Amino acid sequence: MRAALTLAAACLLALAGCDVLLPDKGDLGEPCLGSGICKGSLQCRGGVCSLPTEDGADGFDGWDGGEDGADANAEDAGEDAGEDAGEDAGEDAGEDAGEDAGEDAGEDAGEDAGEDGEDAEDAGADCTPGVELFAARVDYPTGGSSVAVATGDLNGDQILDLAVVVGSTNQVGILLGNGTGGVGDGTFAGVTPYPTDAAPWSLAVGDFNHDQILDLAVGCSSNSKVSVLLGQGSGNVGDGTFGARTDYATAAGPIGITAGDFNADQTLDLAVALNGSNAVSVLLGHETSGEADGTFPAHAEYPTGQSPWSLVHGDFNEDGILDLAVPSIADDSIGVLLGNQVGGAADGTFAAKADYGCGDESVAAAHADFDQDGIPDLAVVSMLDDTVSVLLGNGDAGVGDGTFAARVTYATGDRPIAVLAGDLDSDGLLDLVTANNHGDSLSLLPGNGDGTFDPARPLSASSYPNGLASGDFNGDGLTDLAIANQGSNDVSVLLRQNPCP
Repeated sequence: MRAALTLAAACLLALAGCDVLLPDKGDLGEPCLGSGICKGSLQCRGGVCSLPTEDGADGFDGWDGGEDGADANAEDAGEDAGEDAGEDAGEDAGEDAGEDAGEDAGEDAGEDAGEDGEDAEDAGADCTPGVELFAARVDYPTGGSSVAVATGDLNGDQILDLAVVVGSTNQVGILLGNGTGGVGDGTFAGVTPYPTDAAPWSLAVGDFNHDQILDLAVGCSSNSKVSVLLGQGSGNVGDGTFGARTDYATAAGPIGITAGDFNADQTLDLAVALNGSNAVSVLLGHETSGEADGTFPAHAEYPTGQSPWSLVHGDFNEDGILDLAVPSIADDSIGVLLGNQVGGAADGTFAAKADYGCGDESVAAAHADFDQDGIPDLAVVSMLDDTVSVLLGNGDAGVGDGTFAARVTYATGDRPIAVLAGDLDSDGLLDLVTANNHGDSLSLLPGNGDGTFDPARPLSASSYPNGLASGDFNGDGLTDLAIANQGSNDVSVLLRQNPCP
């Protein structure tokens, strides 16, 4: 077995824990689209999935309690062609990273916009002959080595913004999206930095204190801390700024991070992959007088494989309780830790891991329903053999049992370090994109809808891409990409175009 990576190697491998996963329809406190992609009766206000009031006004009063904020049972990313492509905490982190995997047939680049009763002016109805799938990238300086990126509406204007972890300066940088009338134009303002603890590596976004304003949690490796920065604003609307950080202890070596409601108390919790401890730390969100206060005073550890580097959460056995999947670099595997329950309710603890073999140095994962059978699947990138492994979920009658079939591998570019799933070509089928750290490129693997993928197509990236996020940055209904680049000290934005078939 290979020994745990040194800190010098860690600097090369840093990535965004919350940006390799996909949020399902948003749980309570998680980011959502301005159009309102939230679970059940939850409502999207100010970019955050919030509890409705009896009169529909903003606030958390008057919720009827009929929908569990942690219910990932709705996670089924392929329940129909319009179901959301995966789940996040945090992940994902401000917007549905997979966009709507076939939101309707009218968003398909070559589809007749009227086929599903859509107006001919639907975002995907028109196409442009001769254009590429993505426009030329635009790079935005961040002031240092960019190792992770997440999206979310941080200032309540219904336009997506970017949060970027800048590892070399111990900061998280905020780039607010430009636009008017709640519609972005695909460009971003200059970076505003906020200090974190030493050696930040990963990022999760969510509403940790129930004020309907998005907050940040950053995994910081050197001092074994998670830095939490609460979003500022008034009247339950964020202004895009953040308060001074508060640091919370973990066990040694926090690297990847994700946010989800692991104990079903309608308050977001944190889970952190610990490269220095071969474990996951779970920090349950604290409440004061029954309301989340945005603090995380205690942590508990659960064993993983050797040298875990990231993690995703989802309901893999579809019991309504969130589970964890943790790739381990030294074990060439991914470990699945199913969430425990007491009396049918999640208790915030996890069962012993079950390991599934992947490629050499498995470093990051995403999950979604790739074969449209209603059961969550996994995709895991492996750095040393330049592959992504697809592990289809097992189950019966469209319900997963929390286990996975043997992997099928697909070639990527050189040293893939992050992976994201979503309908990136608007054909209604889930695709994969990887960030290739040594190849200075991305690889797009178009999905076939049956759990298989076509050969990778290269996309442009800057120097040493490390983190991925996605969202509709310019309001055209197409999925765009953001890439954190470690070598060029910037974040790249690739806007989708609509080529004719």
